[in-house]
Amino acid sequence: MHIHCHFLSLNILLFIQGLDFVLSETRKYGIKMILSLVNYYGDDYGGRKQYIYWARKQNQIIPSDDEFFTNHVVKGFYKNHIKVREIEIERERGSAVSPSN
Repeated sequence: MHIHCHFLSLNILLFIQGLDFVLSETRKYGIKMILSLVNYYGDDYGGRKQYIYWARKQNQIIPSDDEFFTNHVVKGFYKNHIKVREIEIERERGSAVSPSN
């Protein structure tokens, strides 16, 4: 279990370092990046359909998956997800520079 958690932590750290590098390089050359943080197509990886599902489970009336962009409950779920990811990234960045490593 400990190895599994460490492996996941390492993957997150490598992803963050890679993303930091890409964003740094794009800034250097004046390139604008749009990061897709939700899957729009298909059912394979969750994405907006998952957020719609969760909102419907909360008795939200959602006639279309396009409500992902307008329904306050769905947008709240998404914003919470991004906030959790930001916290994880900051935690990993902090542990990467920690003198105890």
